[in-house]
Amino acid sequence: MELTSHRWTPGQKESDSYSKGNAREVMIGREHRVDENGTTRYRYATVSQG
Repeated sequence: MELTSHRWTPGQKESDSYSKGNAREVMIGREHRVDENGTTRYRYATVSQG
C-alpha cells in the first residue's frame, strides 16, 4: 500500500468543524491553532496499491 494525493482541507472554526475524507482516503494529520475559536484543518491521503 501507498499513500498518494496528499491534501489539506480549508481552515474552519474548531467549534464548528467537520471533516470527512473521500472514497479511499484516510486522515493523516490535523492542525489546530489557538482555542475552540481557532482554525483547524485536516490532511488526507489516498490509499492505493503500491
